[in-house]
Amino acid sequence: MILIFSGIKDGREIASDLAGSGYETILSTLTEHGVAMVEEMDNLETIYGQMDVEKIEEFIGERNVQAVVDATHPYAEIISNNIEKACSNAGTRLFKYIRPEIPLGEKVNVYEDIESLCVNLKTTEGNILLTTGSRKLEEYTKHLPVERLYVRVLPIRKSMEKVWDLGFKSNQIIAMQGPFSEEFNREIYKQCHIEHMVLKNSGPNGGTRQKIESALESNIETHLLDRPIADGEWFEDKKTLIKNIMDYLEELK
Repeated sequence: MILIFSGIKDGREIASDLAGSGYETILSTLTEHGVAMVEEMDNLETIYGQMDVEKIEEFIGERNVQAVVDATHPYAEIISNNIEKACSNAGTRLFKYIRPEIPLGEKVNVYEDIESLCVNLKTTEGNILLTTGSRKLEEYTKHLPVERLYVRVLPIRKSMEKVWDLGFKSNQIIAMQGPFSEEFNREIYKQCHIEHMVLKNSGPNGGTRQKIESALESNIETHLLDRPIADGEWFEDKKTLIKNIMDYLEELK
């Protein structure tokens, strides 16, 4: 049995390839929305919900999981740490997949954390578009006036309730499932009179390139929150990862 943690497209593709090759696979996502994005197929089970170290370790034992794959978002530090600790406690092999980064040009401002990013934005004027999701959104509103901010979030209840609770008005909320084309991004910048855009380096499937290129073409200042430094061994190529998982499981037979 293979247990995959992921809420991104890459993780769904990894799960589909393994299940399609005959391996019993469980894909765990944080939200019900993540499960809804998965196509039903043989050998693939989906579950959702938040899991701490104890719950992950317990699940590994109950389902006789032989290999765990951490294919979560590159910025999902808490769940990645929980997965690593649980696998260590359970003595279960962990494979880590990290989306490849998009090369950045000199015109992109890069920051190590949200606070330093906001400190710089405080010295500027104009509307700011946050494309970093609803998680940690309160860290931006703590430093910046909500009136300057526009947010792009998933159209799910949890995200919408959070942005409303933080004081965002309806005309400051773009609730849509990405990624989007450069043309679509440019239209958003134009309609919302955006002068600054904030993003993460989410990789090719995360729409990072389209966000950056459309912003630079529109003369919009681009601010990128850098990825956390990944520890240990990981894979950036899905095919190589899948082959390593299969080889490992064959060795166990």
